[in-house]
Amino acid sequence: MNLYTKRTLLALTVAAAMGVTSAQAAETHRVNVNQAGEANVADVSQTDQRHEAELTVTGDSNSTIVSQDGVWTESYNTVSGDSNSVNINQTDTWHTSRVTVTGNENTVDVQQNDFLNINDVVITGDSNTADIEQDGFINSADTTITGADNNVRLYQLGSNASIVEMNGNANTADIDQQGSDNLAVFRVTGNDNDAVIVQEGNSNQAGEVALDNTANVGNNNDITISQLGDSNFAAAKGIQGDNNSFEAFQTGDSNVAFVYSLTGNNNGFAIEQEGNENVADLRFVNGDRNDAEIFQQGNNNTVGEPQVAIVDGNNNELEIEQTGNSNAVDFAVVGDDNNVYLEQDGNSNLAQFIAQGTDNLMLLESHGDNNEVYSFAIGDDNNIDVDQEGNSNFGYVDITGNDNEVDLEQEGDQHEANITIAGNNNTDVEVTQRGELNLVDLLISGDENTADIMQTGIGNWVGGTEGGAFSVDGSGNSLTIVQNGNDNLVTGSQTGTGHTIDVTQNGNDNFVNVVQN
Repeated sequence: MNLYTKRTLLALTVAAAMGVTSAQAAETHRVNVNQAGEANVADVSQTDQRHEAELTVTGDSNSTIVSQDGVWTESYNTVSGDSNSVNINQTDTWHTSRVTVTGNENTVDVQQNDFLNINDVVITGDSNTADIEQDGFINSADTTITGADNNVRLYQLGSNASIVEMNGNANTADIDQQGSDNLAVFRVTGNDNDAVIVQEGNSNQAGEVALDNTANVGNNNDITISQLGDSNFAAAKGIQGDNNSFEAFQTGDSNVAFVYSLTGNNNGFAIEQEGNENVADLRFVNGDRNDAEIFQQGNNNTVGEPQVAIVDGNNNELEIEQTGNSNAVDFAVVGDDNNVYLEQDGNSNLAQFIAQGTDNLMLLESHGDNNEVYSFAIGDDNNIDVDQEGNSNFGYVDITGNDNEVDLEQEGDQHEANITIAGNNNTDVEVTQRGELNLVDLLISGDENTADIMQTGIGNWVGGTEGGAFSVDGSGNSLTIVQNGNDNLVTGSQTGTGHTIDVTQNGNDNFVNVVQN
């Protein structure tokens, strides 16, 4: 402890002993400690109002403890050295604490209670630990760490805001916010960094977000966000690297989760939302072997809508599951060897998928009434499988390319299937309908294509687009139609050479009209 500090403390003690008013003493407290050396210890305790403590420590194995009790208490700490420990405890109203640590194996503990607390921690070094707890409203905590194997633990209660920035490898951050209007941002540059953010309350925002024009650059960085409340927002924006993970779990109404501007391979995304009017979106995602899982439970939820969620790359796997009514999916995949899985359970749901590339797989399932599934494929060797169960569902398949496969199956009443194929050697096109008053519209253009249609029920129809006859144009095409039921109708048209049509009808009042040119 320097001479100035000793005199200050002595003067305060004498003044208190001599009967100086407590209010006057409380408003004039100030401690300034400057230490240079090894194994130094500074212990400052302040009570009453308007305290201020400023400590500058340079050396090894230093320990600084500051405890302040009162209104408008401030503490400034600058520590340079190894194995330092800083412990700050502030209570009551309007606190400010700034800690700057440069060295290895430093530990920082900050506890702030009550109203309008502000904390700023800057750590440079390895194996550091920062534990910050703020209790009150309008708290703000900014933490910047440069180094490796550092750990940040932050707890906030109230209208809090927190920004954690890590530059280095193998750093961890745990942020727990409870209250309204919370903000938690995780910014990282480096590898093997992990962050866990938990928010309970309303209007929360959290994510791994680039705050400026630079991206979060690194590999194997993971962030998990759990939000319980209303109007939550979770995002991963501006990520560049491989093997990164983003998980968002949201429970409440009007939740939004999205991945925006990502470049890299082998990245994983999991979004789980429970409530109504939830939004999940992926935009400007570029890379290979990425895995995205989206689960939504509730009504009026969307994936991509009103825009289109887009993934650009190869060997990506997408799984989307929606449970509820009036949900919508609008998704596009650009690349090769991508797999898309969709399952919708409910009524009046809408799904639209676009695949551009080769060897892409789309398995689309819809369970309920008045659901619509649209699937488009541009390229070769793509496989589209549509399965709908319920009544009054609509399935649409549009393929441009060669060697593609289509399997559309509908079970229920008053379904409509519309298939348009332009290309060659699309040898596996199957349509199966079970129920009453189902309709198939078919248009095939190209060579060596094969289509099989089977309908079981009453009043089925096989025709063409826009209510006309089906049309098969090209050479070497084959069409097989099997109908079991009553009042079935088959009409059609073939143009080209070497065509084959097989029609089998079991039932009453069936009609066949085939024209071959």
